[in-house]
Amino acid sequence: MYLYKYFNLTAQWNWDWDNDPAPGDNRSDHEYILSLGFQY
Repeated sequence: MYLYKYFNLTAQWNWDWDNDPAPGDNRSDHEYILSLGFQY
């Protein structure tokens, strides 16, 4: 998504599922990534 001329914004959601986690660990993990870039 371009914000203005050379700037861009990216949003990402990563989800990871583990069917057989180690004891005490969750089955799923997720993370949000937001990045702002400049291209010339």
